[in-house]
Amino acid sequence: MQIQSQTSARARFGSLHVYMGFLMSIIGAGMLSVPYTLVLVPKWQALSGIAFVGGSMACTANALLHAYVHAAARAEFEARVLGAGSKFVGFQALACRAGGPALGYAVSVVAASGVYGGCVGNIQIIRDLTPFVANLVYDGFTELSNNAQDHVKNIMMWALLAVVLLPLCMLRKLSALQPTNYVSFVLALYLVGAVVYRSFEAYTPASFTCAVIYGVLGCAAFGLYSTSIDGNILLNLQNDPVMKVPLLAMYVTVLFTFPLLFLPLRSLVEEIWSQSFQLKHLSSENDIEYGQCPAGSMDNDDCSKDSRFGRLLIVLVLLCSQQLIALNVSGIEVVFSLLGATSCLVICYVFPVIAFTMVYPWRRARHGVLWLSFLWVIVGTVTIQGFTCVWMLLTSQ
Repeated sequence: MQIQSQTSARARFGSLHVYMGFLMSIIGAGMLSVPYTLVLVPKWQALSGIAFVGGSMACTANALLHAYVHAAARAEFEARVLGAGSKFVGFQALACRAGGPALGYAVSVVAASGVYGGCVGNIQIIRDLTPFVANLVYDGFTELSNNAQDHVKNIMMWALLAVVLLPLCMLRKLSALQPTNYVSFVLALYLVGAVVYRSFEAYTPASFTCAVIYGVLGCAAFGLYSTSIDGNILLNLQNDPVMKVPLLAMYVTVLFTFPLLFLPLRSLVEEIWSQSFQLKHLSSENDIEYGQCPAGSMDNDDCSKDSRFGRLLIVLVLLCSQQLIALNVSGIEVVFSLLGATSCLVICYVFPVIAFTMVYPWRRARHGVLWLSFLWVIVGTVTIQGFTCVWMLLTSQ
């Protein structure tokens, strides 16, 4: 009985860790640009948009789950081998089942580009807050010339990449980040609480009545700064003494949760590389589909056969290119607007609905036609919004 209780406790802790890992992979960079949307559109439109995005992504995520489970179950039924469905290790295999190898490659490339842009956004947040941290460490930082400040900032950025980000991004498993997930979650809540607390001093509670964490931060920040909100809300908090600790906490949070976003990108790149160049000669012998692992490789961390040097090379190329882009792009609001209108549109909306349409037997499901129609209405609505956003970004001065 004691062994069973220990096993169940370990299972519950594992479930909690998975939840925290997923949660901290989305809280952070994206949250910081939410207040800026309240400058672009009326408050009711911004909050309605947050609710629409949350509800729509819940529907498409549910559709993707149904498609994946059905594809895995069908693979086991056809092979008549328990566990045969585990060869679906990512989006690629499901995309190939839905639309062939071309769709598999397309989904992989789009997913990689989306995660890549998210990494750039995270590095931009670190870039924006580095002068603030430098000023905390060295009192005379603000007295330096602009060129000297930029030089110090660049040195700190590359030092952080070499000392902190590179070792974390070389980790084989995300489970090594368990402690930072919990600490980062508390620090993220602390930032939101600090913004709401500060807004109590001069503004009415009507400016932060939204219970959702994004809405709370957005309303409170809009009540504080109105149309002077920066694309990165943290930049508005630099001159407030109460916000020094929350800003430093968020700096550490973004820094140590960066691998949660980077490791899936590294896995995608390694998977594309291995599937494209290393598994072609095995496909005819072992009946391996694009995006699936050979049977003997399921005990490994992933199906990549790259050497440690190859992994280091991939990490260096990705990290250095992301840092160079982050140091030269104006603000995170541009990055997230473009990503939301392109990569996130395909991965979060278009691909799940295509997979559900082509893989799941929706014709036999109760109200299947209604659900399918509803999903495609969501895709159409978001697609129009995405094209409009891209057009405005490209034509804006």
